[in-house]
Amino acid sequence: NCDFMDIFLASQCKFYICSDSGISTVPECFRKALVITNFPAVRRIPLHVGIVNSIYLLKKFYSKSQKRLLSFKEIMDIENNTIHFGSKKFKENYSDIDILENSPEEIDEAAQEMEKRLNGIWTNEPGDAELQEKFWAINKLGKFKSEKLLVGTMFLRKYQHLLN
Repeated sequence: NCDFMDIFLASQCKFYICSDSGISTVPECFRKALVITNFPAVRRIPLHVGIVNSIYLLKKFYSKSQKRLLSFKEIMDIENNTIHFGSKKFKENYSDIDILENSPEEIDEAAQEMEKRLNGIWTNEPGDAELQEKFWAINKLGKFKSEKLLVGTMFLRKYQHLLN
């Protein structure tokens, strides 16, 4: 385990897969593309990450009482009410919600998307741009973000019902 190797690998990679931990700052400094997995917040996606190609995968919120995934708007409303999903207020008021990690398949799809985008061979299907626009309209950051900052396309296709 060597700190130098962490920095070296982040400086040499084609793109970097991480969560929202602080280590993502290292590849950002070297302007490396990012695939950021298991991001918990809808309204707090950092716009500065858009200086490099970035794909986000969001955690999913499952309501046990309603037996369904919450929409992105519902998640954002909870976030606005509690500020942080680890807060006492969240734990007390939303105890029936399970926060679900991204599956290995979702992470693999996002990594393949990034690889194709960086190689110039990614092709959007009809409706993909609209899915991105719908998501960014929900959190109201669309007019401020870079076109390099995306939510995983396959992720949005799979969960497009959460955009309503």
